[in-house]
Amino acid sequence: MTGLRGCVPTAFVLHLLICVTSASQAGHLRSDSSNAHPSAIHPTHHGLPMHGGIPHLPRLPLCQWAAKLPHPVADGLRDAVQEYQHTFRVKREFEVLKEFKTRTGLSEEEQHAFNTTLTLEQLTANVTRADKKQAVLHDRVQRELSRLVAEGLIAKDQASMDHVSHCLLGRLNPHLYAGRPVVSFLVQYYKRPWMIPHILEPLLECNKLIPIEVVVNVDSLSEGAEWAAAVKNTSGVVVPVFSANVHEIRAYNRIAEVARGKYLIIHQDDQTMPRSCKWLPDLVENVLDRYPQAGIVGLKGFIFNHLDGNINAGQHFIDPVAKVKVHYAANVDFAPMAIRKSAFKHVGGLDESLSEQGECGIWSDWEISSRMWAAGWQVMYTHLSDVDVDRSGKPSGTHTPTSGHRCWGRQQHLASSVYWIRWNHAFQEDMGRHVVRLLHEHMQPIYTKCPISPKLGGCKMWADSGYGNLTHGPGWPENSTGLKATRGDGQDTQNVTTSFYQEA
Repeated sequence: MTGLRGCVPTAFVLHLLICVTSASQAGHLRSDSSNAHPSAIHPTHHGLPMHGGIPHLPRLPLCQWAAKLPHPVADGLRDAVQEYQHTFRVKREFEVLKEFKTRTGLSEEEQHAFNTTLTLEQLTANVTRADKKQAVLHDRVQRELSRLVAEGLIAKDQASMDHVSHCLLGRLNPHLYAGRPVVSFLVQYYKRPWMIPHILEPLLECNKLIPIEVVVNVDSLSEGAEWAAAVKNTSGVVVPVFSANVHEIRAYNRIAEVARGKYLIIHQDDQTMPRSCKWLPDLVENVLDRYPQAGIVGLKGFIFNHLDGNINAGQHFIDPVAKVKVHYAANVDFAPMAIRKSAFKHVGGLDESLSEQGECGIWSDWEISSRMWAAGWQVMYTHLSDVDVDRSGKPSGTHTPTSGHRCWGRQQHLASSVYWIRWNHAFQEDMGRHVVRLLHEHMQPIYTKCPISPKLGGCKMWADSGYGNLTHGPGWPENSTGLKATRGDGQDTQNVTTSFYQEA
């Protein structure tokens, strides 16, 4: 419910009533955002697709018409009716509280059941707000039903609020539940008790701007008491899950299942987010909401493609409408990394077969990036500045003399081998060309030197499109062979012995 951001409620029910979401504003009832970028080739909605990922299930005879509605229309109707019924419940609650507020001679049980700190005037005002919101939502639904009748998508005798309720609310939209976070930070934690306050302080600042939760896989049980205290001190913003050194792949999959946010942000226990959290609402509104087909948005590092001759650093493109520096990329790095939860679930999460339990998850970031493209999602990158790291110098996880090479040597060799047999050279070139095509269609270049491999045509498309002479400069190879990409730290990915990758 990002549309509710900026409201300051006295209670969650007031939050619902005072802040009218975009679903009850002007326009047709659709679940997809009006801010959606045209690169989306299929709708991925604010809500849940009616049949997304589920085999077709036969409807009741009364509801056969519902299966014929376009998914965005069906989801929009469902969301409006769901909100209407929630508002009905809230309005009824205020009416009951108002009624008992004026009664005398209540029993002890009744006093406990109907106790409220709201005044009679506040209760009356809340009932009035609920009436107005119900009227707005009812009018919106009826106007949409009239449109569907005119287009022959629903019979006139079926165009009622009750009928829609029967046929479309078999599957509710959990993102409309009051109190749900928009963003879930996923933290894999292992033996860094000195980092706990540094991790949480900037995230709690974010919670003042946008509803969040911090779901933590506590992989070292010796710090259980510290994380239990964090739950109390944050009034439940922190949600710990206790494990026994399962390491990051299985940890992130586990806590992604627990997370309730629409968006997930992978967070490591050796880093801290920027102290100012202006970046998070910007990321949600200008990238994740605007590009509904973006399954992943990298915030640390990227590669345009796995060919020679790319500049895989810096920001070379801008969204010409939102004026945000963002671009498509073949693969992006942990961490931080933003992931659409529905996309994460759709592609199967991180691949647990890349490593045994207890081993590090190196290469899983590039692997899930490629899998997103293969599944029809998109991968993007926008830079997040001022992410700090643990500067204590204390060893932990894979940053120890004995465990470092086990991860960055042995496990990297094993996982990268799987990556290359799964996403071979032909796939890499096809993915690279697709990335360049999307960049050309939807992004405005701001570079001074072409960042795209000459193997894929360099930047000739932008030069031909009137953006000026933006072809590659001297010294660039005219032809490229092999797949020798470099990671964000400049290392050859096929011959590395160390990596940026996160610790357990």
